[in-house]
Amino acid sequence: MKFLLTMACVGLLLNTGRLALATGASNSTLLSLGILVAVYAYWLLYDRIRTWWWLKAAMLTGLAFVCGLATFTMVFGRYPTATFREDAAIVLGMQIMGDQPSPGLQSRLQRAVYFHAQNPQAVIIVSGGVGPGHTYAEAQVMFNYLARAGVPEHLLVKEAASHSTFQNLVNSREILDAYFPHVNSVAIITNDFHLYRATSMAQQLGLPGITRLYAETPPLTLPGNLTREVAAIFKMWVTGE
Repeated sequence: MKFLLTMACVGLLLNTGRLALATGASNSTLLSLGILVAVYAYWLLYDRIRTWWWLKAAMLTGLAFVCGLATFTMVFGRYPTATFREDAAIVLGMQIMGDQPSPGLQSRLQRAVYFHAQNPQAVIIVSGGVGPGHTYAEAQVMFNYLARAGVPEHLLVKEAASHSTFQNLVNSREILDAYFPHVNSVAIITNDFHLYRATSMAQQLGLPGITRLYAETPPLTLPGNLTREVAAIFKMWVTGE
């Protein structure tokens, strides 16, 4: 039985590692790989380490820190600072379903529509490239949604080359610098769980006058998104991206 369990764990680790290489090691893939490694190591060495009180204390401390960070992320994200006098807004991309936004992305777009209603002169950059297995760029799907919702097309700018939050903001900054040098303030529009990392990166990149406007996260998707976001925040602290 132990041999079979070992082989099963090794198989999962190999498959997850192969997926990490194939996809460029996304945050969710790296998180899954780390969890599998930790669970397998703990199970393999259980008889030896079950009396190590310091390890249990370290694990509990780590769990408490992760839970605290998740709580801080949500509290931070639920306090918007948008004044609706910003010169521009950046709507960050998210998963799409064919040529339609996913529920989480639709929530972001609805907030962008609200932002436009309050600030009808601001330029809105929709940012997101073509994801694995998709035909359409996230930016194109977002552009279509906002145009159908009544946002004038001359105010919408597509940034369709990025595949991460950091690239979203780098490329959007380049667009602003090249075509809208008069912009003095920018609102970041994304889901609540994502705002801390997004605004931290925006400030790091020197985007001017950063404010934030959160979108509700569909409840059923929040646990998975928040777990991946915690892993992404750790990555940002280590790599800056």
